[in-house]
Amino acid sequence: MPGSGAEVCGEGEYLFEGICCVLCPAGTYVAQHCSTPHSRGRCASCTEGRDYTAHANGLEECLLCRQCKDDQITSRTCTVTNDAECQCKQGYFCPAEGCEICQKCSQMCPEGEEIVQICNATMDRGCGLPNQGLVHKLLNYCSVFKTTCILAWELFDRDRFPNKLKRQISYPFLAVKFYTGEKLQVYSGFLECQQ
Repeated sequence: MPGSGAEVCGEGEYLFEGICCVLCPAGTYVAQHCSTPHSRGRCASCTEGRDYTAHANGLEECLLCRQCKDDQITSRTCTVTNDAECQCKQGYFCPAEGCEICQKCSQMCPEGEEIVQICNATMDRGCGLPNQGLVHKLLNYCSVFKTTCILAWELFDRDRFPNKLKRQISYPFLAVKFYTGEKLQVYSGFLECQQ
């Protein structure tokens, strides 16, 4: 439209040579742009395992799938709608944020310390003082199996319940919620482990 200024496209559209075209869906790319306003051109599918588009788009070709490096394994294969995901091989780690190169896990703890965190894909081995308690041992277990664990234990307090014959549970429970690769967070709750 001469003299009307730039065309304003609606949501789900893109501008091509002054015409608003409807985006192609995720998993496809624009093989041919539309020739009439507010219509869809011809979309073609990306190739499974080679390229992808994760969102509706006006791209003229799909994006190439990520190729995992030699020190990584593929944790999710590339599909037409999702890029591949890579993680470090066993015995190596790389912080989840901004990972560039997998590093070999620490082999030993300093003298007088023991392993309190097993090395996994996103965290190096952690060392600490011996006998840091049940919490660290269970957190270690949780990190190995990549579970979200809440652990709790009962505190028995006979002094609070002198008239009871059997030992009583005192509340609240103390619980620690552990996420692999994240900080420890403290909550109240009951024993619960989820895969």
